[in-house]
Amino acid sequence: LDDAKVSALAALDPDWWKNSHERNWDMRCNELEEYRMKNGDCCVPISHPNQKLANWVSSVRKKFKRKASGEHSTLSDEQIEQLNSLGFVWDRWDYEYETRFGGKLNF
Repeated sequence: LDDAKVSALAALDPDWWKNSHERNWDMRCNELEEYRMKNGDCCVPISHPNQKLANWVSSVRKKFKRKASGEHSTLSDEQIEQLNSLGFVWDRWDYEYETRFGGKLNF
């Protein structure tokens, strides 16, 4: 594409060059940020009314666990960094334990 066409496309849609996976990622990250602003955290429950966001969060957590255990995962280090900057909750149960009980339960 010549520069004029690239400029015209960018004027219509600044993300015209992104594929659907990248657009979906950006959309869900924006929704996650909105969730955080409303709720004070990034611990989206699976029962959240925005099922696409809730399912995405669950899927990202699974990908992260696979990556952490050395298995193949499509989650990139850059995506992990992006989510960390938002305060993403990687382990919901650890988060719930820490926020509700301050890690002070003794068994």
